[in-house]
Amino acid sequence: MYYDGINSPIGVVYVVFEGEALKAVTLDRPKCVVHPVSDVIRSQFDEYFAGKRFVFNIRLSLEGVTSFCAAVYKALERVSHGEVCTYKDMARWVGIVGGARAVGQALRRNPLPIVIPCHRVIASDGSLGGFSLGLYVKRWLIEREKKGAEPLLGAQCTPGPLGPFLRSLVWLIYATSLQ
Repeated sequence: MYYDGINSPIGVVYVVFEGEALKAVTLDRPKCVVHPVSDVIRSQFDEYFAGKRFVFNIRLSLEGVTSFCAAVYKALERVSHGEVCTYKDMARWVGIVGGARAVGQALRRNPLPIVIPCHRVIASDGSLGGFSLGLYVKRWLIEREKKGAEPLLGAQCTPGPLGPFLRSLVWLIYATSLQ
């Protein structure tokens, strides 16, 4: 298993892969061997962040994912680029009435955020809910998909041990600018 970093408007996105199969997407440096990712994977992320790709066409490895999580991830195909749905909608689509929290837990376990677009799911009251890459990234992805958005201020400064601190600082600056 290997990883590589891809520069993006939200900072360095680390991809974990084995051969041509993508296994994980994270903003935190993985604990495996660094190795250049395939041109196919890199170019699709570059195209997505440039606003030129709406769906990823990459082989995914979802080892260890439960059948319920897999059903939730599959249901995300119903949510088009630039659209959002609610956790409640997702629960209904997978056949679990009142299962919004279960859907949220399944999405929290998504090893491939952005590629499996769990950022497109929000709470029924319109709030963002949660997101494994951070709510500031979720907001940015939703806005970027809806109308295009500028890169997060300072996002290229996020790799390494100061990454979480800098991302929090960027979020604080960004959230303040919205008021």
